[in-house]
Amino acid sequence: MKPSNFSNHVMFCVTFMSFAFVANAHALPQIQTQAIALKVIPTPNSTWTCLACHYNGAGSASYRNLKPGFATAYSQDTINLTKLKAKLNDLPDATLGLFNSGLAKQDIYHVICNSDGVSLGLSVRDNKPIKLPIISAQISEGTKVSPLVKDSLDGDANFSLVTKLVGGTNAIYSVIVTKSAYTGTLSEHKGDEIYNGKLACRNSKGALTGLAWRIVQNQ
Repeated sequence: MKPSNFSNHVMFCVTFMSFAFVANAHALPQIQTQAIALKVIPTPNSTWTCLACHYNGAGSASYRNLKPGFATAYSQDTINLTKLKAKLNDLPDATLGLFNSGLAKQDIYHVICNSDGVSLGLSVRDNKPIKLPIISAQISEGTKVSPLVKDSLDGDANFSLVTKLVGGTNAIYSVIVTKSAYTGTLSEHKGDEIYNGKLACRNSKGALTGLAWRIVQNQ
């Protein structure tokens, strides 16, 4: 979050706030306005107040929650925002699973596509360090659920197969990334798992379209 024609990506990552993010915050309204006009990201609504940000649950976002690399990617291409679109489609390195816990854990993200988007694709990659729990993922929207995909080879460069769900226009998708339970005695296989995710919203013709995401559960 294994490749499958994802030319654009989106990554999940846990990042510490830096002074650079504070400075970049002043450019946020301009970046978001232009990105919406170019259909890089959807138009915000009462629930999604900041599509350039990620935050827990509903409510207004702040500069502390700017997606990693957002302003940098914007400044690298201010005409078509192709670098920004690619950045928004990558889910930065994220961790899953609590220290000394062998229990199954889940991270949940909400994803919305641009107005012409009708489907969402997802793949994940279990990164080093190598641990016994398996990282798997799937997409849900209302009563619909996509097939489950797993990255059963930990620590390599490949992503899982792509799972896809057609939710239609204006869908709010839930992306669920799961670390399987582990009940063995080797303590080094418990605790945090690090993974990436790739997302891709597509329109009815199969072309990539803009998207936005936020994390709503981090275990």
